[in-house]
Amino acid sequence: MTSARAVHGVHVRNVLQSGCGGPFAIVTLDFEPAGAASFACALSEEELPGEYREALAAGVRAESDAAGVPLAAVLRQARWHEVDSHARGFHEAGVHAVREALRCLAEGDQPRPVVDLRPVRRTSQPVR
Repeated sequence: MTSARAVHGVHVRNVLQSGCGGPFAIVTLDFEPAGAASFACALSEEELPGEYREALAAGVRAESDAAGVPLAAVLRQARWHEVDSHARGFHEAGVHAVREALRCLAEGDQPRPVVDLRPVRRTSQPVR
């Protein structure tokens, strides 16, 4: 189902400008198959506050574990907003980034930008 290759430049833009404050999370990550899900950040605390970094890492690990495909992720770029960003938006961005990396591995494709304005839903749950 998946090949053992790296997927570089997975870009997720989780932004909903509704006047109600968020989410606002823009990230670019690199992924590669690993023995266990992991997350590393190449950014300073100023570039991405710890709260958002931890939420992004949790989303990456949760989706990697749920898919049963351990991936090592490295955060290369991030944008956040002082008012509109929150942890949930970064968690969702992490989930969507893993889904895109897994799609690339399964299809042997390059990453496409992911722009998602809807909440994350587990794929195993029916959508009502």
